Amino acid sequence: MSIQRNLACCAAALALAVPATSRTVNNCRIEPGALCTQTELGAADLAGADLSLANFSESDLSGADLRKANLSGADFKLANLRSADLRRANLARADLEQTNLRDARLAGASLRDANLKDAALQGSNLTRADLRGATLWGAQLQGANFAGADLRRANLGAAGLAGATFDGADLRGANFGAAELSGADLRNARVDESTEFRGARTKGCLGCPES
Repeated sequence: MSIQRNLACCAAALALAVPATSRTVNNCRIEPGALCTQTELGAADLAGADLSLANFSESDLSGADLRKANLSGADFKLANLRSADLRRANLARADLEQTNLRDARLAGASLRDANLKDAALQGSNLTRADLRGATLWGAQLQGANFAGADLRRANLGAAGLAGATFDGADLRGANFGAAELSGADLRNARVDESTEFRGARTKGCLGCPES
């Protein structure tokens, strides 16, 4: 009996030691460094997947489930992530330039040092997101929700932020130069002398400095 038990234990240990085979979704291997450019992945279930350094440029991931996925350093340039669920996903240093993220759910996501230049983020939920050092130059963020987000040293120059909400957000060192902040709400945001508003349009903005 002891030999049988030992064999069973060894077999279980070996099974744990063998890495799981990466799965394939529409010819895209779900693994770190995946090359999935111009791929149809709309509504795909990729929750918790490790896709660090993967290339999804010009791919369609609209409505995809990417909750808690590791997307650090991934390339999403010109991709479609409209209405995607990216809650608590790791997008640190990801390239999201000109990406469609309209109505995306990014609550609690890490976008530290990510490139979101000219991205479309209208109506997106960025509550409690980590956007430290992120580049959002020229991004369209009308109606976006930044409640509790960390935007320290983020560059939002020339961004469209009309009607955006920053309740409890940390904006120290953030750049809003030439941004459109009309109707935005910064009343409970953390702002200091390092927050740049030069040239920003602040008509109707609550909590913004005087023009």
